[in-house]
Amino acid sequence: AKKNKDSKTYSNYRDSLSRFKSIVGVKGELKFSEINRSLINKFHRLGNKKIGNEWSTATAQTYLGTIKTICTAAYDEEIIENPIPFKKEYKWRQFKRKDNYAPTNEEIYKLISNIKNIRHWQSVAIWLLGFTCRGLYPQDICDFDDEKLLNKKLESMEDFFLGGEVYIDHYRGKNVSPMFVRLFPITLSIIRRLKFSLIYTDLNETIGGKPIVTSIDNRINLVKYDRVEYAKKHKQFWRKFTDNFAKMGNKKINLLTPRKAFIQVANDITEIGYVNSQKLTGHKLQGVASKFYLNYKKFDTITEIDEMHWKVLEKFKVNFLFDKLINKLDDLTEGKVPK
Repeated sequence: AKKNKDSKTYSNYRDSLSRFKSIVGVKGELKFSEINRSLINKFHRLGNKKIGNEWSTATAQTYLGTIKTICTAAYDEEIIENPIPFKKEYKWRQFKRKDNYAPTNEEIYKLISNIKNIRHWQSVAIWLLGFTCRGLYPQDICDFDDEKLLNKKLESMEDFFLGGEVYIDHYRGKNVSPMFVRLFPITLSIIRRLKFSLIYTDLNETIGGKPIVTSIDNRINLVKYDRVEYAKKHKQFWRKFTDNFAKMGNKKINLLTPRKAFIQVANDITEIGYVNSQKLTGHKLQGVASKFYLNYKKFDTITEIDEMHWKVLEKFKVNFLFDKLINKLDDLTEGKVPK
């Protein structure tokens, strides 16, 4: 039940349930009595076909694993009389993406140089926003909310202009790994300009009959809609930004590559290395390292992560890229976008 789970875990459970129903062709409510070995096998069979095209192996495993967790909890809590007949193990097609492409700062600079209109600018700004937030994806950006804003003392941020050290307490993706992400002044500036530009280009866009773009009163949230219920429209909305990269001369870049770029840069910095790059980007950690997430909001841990975070941004020359990006926006709008 929702009351027994934190909001992020509940959201991930709901997402997995929605994917499960979509694959097996169930519309509307799915009852526990309808979940049987045949339905589960159907999901397994069709899910395997999606691996390599739309899903990774881990994604398929996560969706079915979450359904099993929900059903097991329902039996343990005596919501249902009999356990759901899951197999002990499901064999999934193993797939690793061959293309581990991580854009360089030179490639991002070239994109900026090739910006011709405001849509192009938004695409590069969203990419840079993801990078400055330690490799967050569009679905993470959708979950940004003022209620998640804290300062380094873990106090709520009441200042509308967000002065001082600003953080967002965020849970990333399917594995529900917590990230306490510093929103540096550059990041906040990108968010502000993106917000104003989206109000200009997408003010009349709606999903589910409601406006997509949030008002300027919401300090960090750019768009707001239920991305699980409207999964197809969610993909369509962000796809138009990805499509612009090819128009600017780079067919390989997309809005998932900021994380790959961030990890690549972090790995190349000797004092950071592989394990710390995984911590920075909210990946699952093995062995003793996994204890990191028990203390991720301790003052000393925050300080250590912030220092590594900034080193990656410096190495990627984010200040330089930001200046060029803002200059391009000023040229496009004749300086009319508020600072």
